Amino acid sequence: MQKIYSTNVPRAASTAEPLRLLNNIDSVVYNYHDTLYMAKILSEDYEAKNVMVVGHSDNIPAMIRNLGGTMPYHEIPLDEFDNLFVVVVQKRQPTKVMHLKYGE
Repeated sequence: MQKIYSTNVPRAASTAEPLRLLNNIDSVVYNYHDTLYMAKILSEDYEAKNVMVVGHSDNIPAMIRNLGGTMPYHEIPLDEFDNLFVVVVQKRQPTKVMHLKYGE
């Protein structure tokens, strides 16, 4: 794990905490409204690296689209907290998105 990005919402920070401790790395707070900027950072600075991004139902779909991926559905329902998206960005190849559910 190279880096963890999380919004400043306590629930997001607590989601990232176990992986942060396991990997002994700091997490970086990002502005969840600026999905285009985050997509640029992720695609330019972390090619072929593992990064965890903890977000919200209203910003993760936009971030995935900004990375060139296709969401399995347009919006994440507000009452779903078990979604995990693995996004693989490779130069000159389509962005791959795998949708998992926590606990499955």
